[in-house]
This record gives sequence, structure tokens and C-alpha cells, in this order.
Amino acid sequence: MKKSYRLLCLLCLLACLAGMGLSAPGQAEEMRYFMQSESEYASPTPYGSSAENGFYAKTADARIYYEVYRHSDEKAPWLLMLHGGGVGSAYELGGLADALRPRFNIVLMNTRGHGRSEIGATQMTFRQKADDAAAVARSVTGGKVRILGFSDGAYSAYALAIYYPELVERIVAIGAGTLEAGFFPPKLDLAALKKMDPEFFELQERIRPEPSRMEEFLNSYMAFWNRMSVNEEMLGKIAAPVLLVAGDRDDHAPPETMLRARSAMKNAQLLLVPGQGHMCFTRGLDIVKAAAVPFLTGQIPQERTE
Repeated sequence: MKKSYRLLCLLCLLACLAGMGLSAPGQAEEMRYFMQSESEYASPTPYGSSAENGFYAKTADARIYYEVYRHSDEKAPWLLMLHGGGVGSAYELGGLADALRPRFNIVLMNTRGHGRSEIGATQMTFRQKADDAAAVARSVTGGKVRILGFSDGAYSAYALAIYYPELVERIVAIGAGTLEAGFFPPKLDLAALKKMDPEFFELQERIRPEPSRMEEFLNSYMAFWNRMSVNEEMLGKIAAPVLLVAGDRDDHAPPETMLRARSAMKNAQLLLVPGQGHMCFTRGLDIVKAAAVPFLTGQIPQERTE
């Protein structure tokens, strides 16, 4: 009886920790990204579920989760990595994080409403994305960061560069060109998404601090992006050097939108990864790494200075 009672208490404790969005000491979830298959790349590091490396930055209405992976060289530059949105996760950037850790101090952030970050109580705005990223950057470095963002994460990098230019040194922006309002649908069917990858959503329900609000968040998230436009005037405010990256078959950020973004920015270069779609950094990992490392370390000269 006593043994069964102790086991029940342990299970209750683990359930409470999971409900708080925390891991038991030394424990980490086995992570996966949305629609991951065995044939695609995946990192052995469970990014997004590290009891040892995880921290929180406090904003006005939410706690934003991030993980820090320090380089052995204290002088190595800081790189903030921002994942995609909706069904995005820090783990989807795992292959890139593994490839870049030999050169950088890495900060992997769960953007608001994703993974272990809270949803908050205020309406989603472009400025809010900048505020959240700024809170993490200041918590870790107190100064400038280099940024690699994918999709929603790349737009968050643009927002940070527009509203907090003093924090941004340079940006690699993957899959984020100009955007017209109405390009994305106003809603997504959560039940249909769960059928596409039940394992991913089972994991998300375990690690999210507010799993019951997942559908509410997804609806507000899509409503925001349905209304949102990112035009040349906005992108023209970005002073930091930017390396724009996209697959030449990207249906979220078609090549023509990437070309318009490059033309609008003061200091930008463009890489189109042949034969790849939106997640061009997976099967195109070697190509993206080969361009991102010299750009982020300042070894690629900037030709445009106007």
C-alpha cells in the first residue's frame, strides 16, 4: 500500500510540473517538429525542452521561454534563433543550431504562444513581436545580437530591427519577403492539423503552459497574419545588414516577394536555394550554412550601402 501511495504521489508531482510547463530535474521531452518524418533531418539535442538550458524573460503580460547554449569561447558572438509560427517550434531549427553552435553562443527562443512560452492577455501586434524578442535579447546579452529567423521568426527579426535597431547587428531571414494583407487565411482547423501529426500535438499539449488555449491562440495568430502587411516602406527602415534566404519553390514567401524585400532594404543580399520550398534549411542545410556563417561573422562584404 505504501509503495503504491508513493508512486501515486510521484505521478501527481510529475503531472503538476508538466501542467506548469516545467520539466522534472534532469528530464527532457523527446522533441519533434511538425510533420517530421524519419527521412528528414532531426537533431539529437531536444531543443525546446531543456531543464538545464531553459530560462524565462518577463514581458508586460507573458513569460517568454528561451534556451542558451554557450560556446567555450566567451568572446564568441551571440546568435538569437527564432522559429516559424503556428505549428513552429524551436526544435525545427535543430539542424541549423547544431551546425552553428561551433561558431556562436546560441539563444533559441519559443515565440509567444509556442512551446513553453505563455500566450499572454493582449492582442497580437507587430510591435509585440519586437518587444518579446527584445526582452530575451536583453536578458541574455544586454547588447546587440545577430539573428537567424525563419518565417514568422524572420518577420519578428524585422520587427526587432525596426523598433529596436540598437539591439540588432545583422539578420539572416529565411522565408519572409514582402507580404500583402489577405495572403494567409484567417483561420486554421486545429482538428485537421492534429490528424496530420498527432504526435507533435500530443507533445505540445504536454509542454505548453496553457494547452487549453491552443485553439484560441491559433485563431488569433492566423487573424493577425491575415490582416498583416509587410511592405517596402516598413522594410526600408531596417538599417542592419540582412541576408534573405528562401527556397525557389517557397509558396509562403515566393521569390518575387523576396526580390521586392531585397530592393526595399538598405543593405540586403538574397540567396535562393534551388529545388527547395519553405523549409529550405532542412534538405538545403549545407547551402544555407555555407552562406549564413560567413554573413553572420561579417566575412561577406556588403555591396549595397545606400
